[in-house]
Amino acid sequence: MAERKTSSTDIVITCRPGRDLTDNGWEQFQPADIAVWKEACSCFAARTYQHEQWDITVNIDWRPIVRRLQYNHDVTKRAFSERSISNAAAIWAQYRHSRVHVPCKVLAKSVRKKSAKHFHPSAYVESFVYDVFLALNLALPGSCDFYLSTVTSNLEKFPDKVELSHHWFELSYANTYEGKWPASIQLPLPAVRDWLQQIRSGLAQVPNNQMEKVLFALWHICAASDISPPTVVWLFYALETLFDTQPGENLRALQRRISAMLSATEKDLKILKKELRVLYDLRSSFVHGGLEVIHPMHGTLLDPRADERYWRVAKPCEFGFSVLLRSLQEVIARKWYSVHYKEETIAGDAPANT
Repeated sequence: MAERKTSSTDIVITCRPGRDLTDNGWEQFQPADIAVWKEACSCFAARTYQHEQWDITVNIDWRPIVRRLQYNHDVTKRAFSERSISNAAAIWAQYRHSRVHVPCKVLAKSVRKKSAKHFHPSAYVESFVYDVFLALNLALPGSCDFYLSTVTSNLEKFPDKVELSHHWFELSYANTYEGKWPASIQLPLPAVRDWLQQIRSGLAQVPNNQMEKVLFALWHICAASDISPPTVVWLFYALETLFDTQPGENLRALQRRISAMLSATEKDLKILKKELRVLYDLRSSFVHGGLEVIHPMHGTLLDPRADERYWRVAKPCEFGFSVLLRSLQEVIARKWYSVHYKEETIAGDAPANT
């Protein structure tokens, strides 16, 4: 019988919990964030993988994030009790940019082979972190931020960087407080976890199904350091995949399917047609070279025109992401693992002869 090799690696995730939007609805969403992360402590405490000759178990203790979020909530309550805005800002500065260390352990069993020396335990933790990021933000949009986070192993010289920002999820969740359509909802975390496990159960780096393509597009959008024209392309890639339309197909087909999925009212449909057309025109102008692309610095002090050009892209993208998020939440709520459409034209009665 071949000899089994067992190894155990200690890893630390360094991240910054909490939201960036703290002044609108914090009394509701901060306790909700704490509650969903408490669920994550059990829902995402461990994940097992079979990869090549390895049997991998990743264990993560998310409780430091719960403790930090509770502290953040206590500090926010104290900040809003201060009469002076400057005092409140000083209190926020004490905790907002500080980081939390989340302990992990990777257990690996393998038949001893020469290729065993290529084992990289932090890669399995990073993959798990990507999945947790989506699960929490689909359950409670904006509740999980891994921007500028790191995964550090004592076996590897340099840490792996994770740059997944909750920015888009936060903006979409803010719609619930601002009365905008479409407003995202909250889903039970175990239900989201179960849905994701049906869609993505392993370590695939190339999507294997329709919904996994949508998830990969979400990661690309959230991994971007800033809003830029490629965000528009990723949004349409995700929407066209989710709603089973061909690239470049009649925009009205996409509008009809979104409207049906979200049970849009006549007022909602007018908003959808208007905003989706703006987004579609942005994509066309970018792909065909007509869009003025701003400098990556976005230096408004150097050139005030940059700000107007930035928001010309940012606002439509915010709407497009909200549509994508709410539609995907609807798919999860209905326990759908793929979506396919068949449209039929029903002939009306022939006009009467006169």
